[in-house]
Amino acid sequence: ISDKNPEDNPVSINSVSSVEGKTRPTLNNYNLKIKSFWNKLGEYKIKLNVRDANEGLEEIIFNGNITQGPYEFVVNPFVSTNSNGAAYDLLTTKAQREAYVQEKLLEDWTNTIKYNPEPLWVCSEYSSQLMTNFHGFPEATGYSGFNLDSIYYYRGTYKDNGKYGLPVYLVGVSGEPYGHAMNAILTGDDITKFEDWCFIEPQRDAINVKPGQLYIPSTCYIDIRAPAKTRSGEQLTNVSIIRFRVNNGVGKLDWINNENPNSKIIKNRK
Repeated sequence: ISDKNPEDNPVSINSVSSVEGKTRPTLNNYNLKIKSFWNKLGEYKIKLNVRDANEGLEEIIFNGNITQGPYEFVVNPFVSTNSNGAAYDLLTTKAQREAYVQEKLLEDWTNTIKYNPEPLWVCSEYSSQLMTNFHGFPEATGYSGFNLDSIYYYRGTYKDNGKYGLPVYLVGVSGEPYGHAMNAILTGDDITKFEDWCFIEPQRDAINVKPGQLYIPSTCYIDIRAPAKTRSGEQLTNVSIIRFRVNNGVGKLDWINNENPNSKIIKNRK
């Protein structure tokens, strides 16, 4: 939405906001961009606070409608997963996004849970907990306290479900001498470019982990899995979206999930 002749209507727009929280509106001069959240459909309202030439204040309400696409599942690795991550959407460079992710990692507590042999708490639990705290699962139910023994017993907690609203995904590493689970977020612009992904080691609060560092072998396969949204609005877990083959530290696209014509994986940042 844009005003092609703003000089004909001399008002200044002070702010823009969603009335009911279904959308994520942003304003650049007189260009208004509206994005919906994953699980929101139906009518929405946007509120503009404007000041006219006589310094009078006024609220203007825009109405619109969010319609359902034809896809069985959708994955968009470029945008926040809820309003808690709105600040991330405003960042414009890979470096800015990674600095923001690092800041939130240091704030998060996932790395403070210690390894446990029984009940088992290892790399898969660390990566699942980090995705819960960062990505979130809106309809999830289960243990949501912060007792350490209970966290071990239930293999996680929903205490901070979706606290950061960032599209952090699960990563499975297959290589010698062992497999490993960790996380990743797409801070670059192209889902198919290995170097555009920021790999996260949740046990160490480390970002930009490269092949040959920590628990990623120099030669391996890296499978990235996302909690896609189904046609009914439910979130799935562990849908493989892309796989890279890493050879002597260099990652190349090996496979991307294009098999289902009714699926949609957003591949480029707009």
